[in-house]
Amino acid sequence: MSGKFVNNKNNKKFKKISKMKKKITVAKAEDWLTIPRANEAYEKMMDIFGDELGIKDVNEYYFEENMDTKKFRAKIKAKNQLDTRTKLIFDIVIFTDGPLKETDQGLYGKVVLKVNAILEIEFPYEENLPKVLKKTFGFIWWAFSYKRQFEYWKEVSEDKLKSFITEIRKYFNLEPPVGKIKRLHYKPIL
Repeated sequence: MSGKFVNNKNNKKFKKISKMKKKITVAKAEDWLTIPRANEAYEKMMDIFGDELGIKDVNEYYFEENMDTKKFRAKIKAKNQLDTRTKLIFDIVIFTDGPLKETDQGLYGKVVLKVNAILEIEFPYEENLPKVLKKTFGFIWWAFSYKRQFEYWKEVSEDKLKSFITEIRKYFNLEPPVGKIKRLHYKPIL
C-alpha cells in the first residue's frame, strides 16, 4: 500500500480539539475634551498606544474628514496579546462635535472619545461532542481553569483604559478623569 493516501476520517483515536473565541466587553469610557489643537488629538492618541501602553497592533479602519468645517471622525482598533488565550482589544471612536474654530493656539473645539475595552478569549472544545456536552466542557474549563485569570485580565484592561484617557488629558493640560471607568456586568462565557 505504499504510495497511496489513506483517509482516516473515521479513526476515533485522534480527536480534534478546536478553539472557540468569545469577546466580552469589560469596560467602557467616554470623554469630552474641549481643547485647543483639537486636530492633534487623533495623532496623539495613536502615539499613546505605542509609547505609553506598549500596544503595537493599532489599525485605523475608518477615517472621514470635512475640509470645510475641519471636522473629523475616526474608528480604530488596537490589539494586545495578553497571554496565549487572551487578547485585549480597544475599540475607539474619536470625532469632533461641531466645527473647529481657528485661534492663536490652533484649531479649538470639542472632541469626543468613546473607548470599549474588550477581552477576546479562546477556549478549547471538543468538536465531536454534542452541543450540551460542549457547553458543559466549556463551563468546567471556565469555572476551574480560567476564571481567576479572567478577573486579572479584566483589572489590567481597566487600568490600561484609565491610563489611556489620563495620558490624552495630560497632553492637553486637562485634569485627570474624575470617577471610575464604567465597569460592565458580564455573563459567563457559556
